[in-house]
Amino acid sequence: MDQSQEVWDNCRQRVARQVELRKQGGREWIIPEVADVMQRQVSAMPSGAAPSNDAAIPLQELLTLLVHAFALSSGAPLEEFTIQMVKKALIESVLQAARTNPVSVEIALPDLFSQLTPYLNAAHSECAASEEEITGGDDWDWNENTNPLTETCDLSSSGIGDFEAKAIVETCVESLVDRLKVVFTTLCN
Repeated sequence: MDQSQEVWDNCRQRVARQVELRKQGGREWIIPEVADVMQRQVSAMPSGAAPSNDAAIPLQELLTLLVHAFALSSGAPLEEFTIQMVKKALIESVLQAARTNPVSVEIALPDLFSQLTPYLNAAHSECAASEEEITGGDDWDWNENTNPLTETCDLSSSGIGDFEAKAIVETCVESLVDRLKVVFTTLCN
């Protein structure tokens, strides 16, 4: 809970700074900052690693921040480069969440989750098969110095990392960003 509060406090500070800059005629927006937060989170967490509570912002909160960022930026010009940056960061964040915390994708984007489920299930099936091969079906694997699943079971190199899953996520993100642009344009008028 403390990490979540810290994120929201940081957002409030950015909003206050943006409001002050707007009063002064500045053109800094919060959208690139939110995209930067998403990119830093993706690069800070190794692929396939389970998220730690103090390092990861849940997908639903990232999406909420992004919606608020678009709302706050209404009235300022929105460049295509910024939109592309947001799309790229969002795609990477959703793919990472699908790898490390599929439940967060199910909660935030249930339709996308249902489309990705075959890839998630295939990845988990491959991991289970790898475990069976390594331990020989013996649940009492006494070699405590290594964890064979961490060595052989990386979801990024199995089903979820393939092109079909990425294409599904890209289509979903394109739709989300198009809706955000409509809201952005509506608020500008």
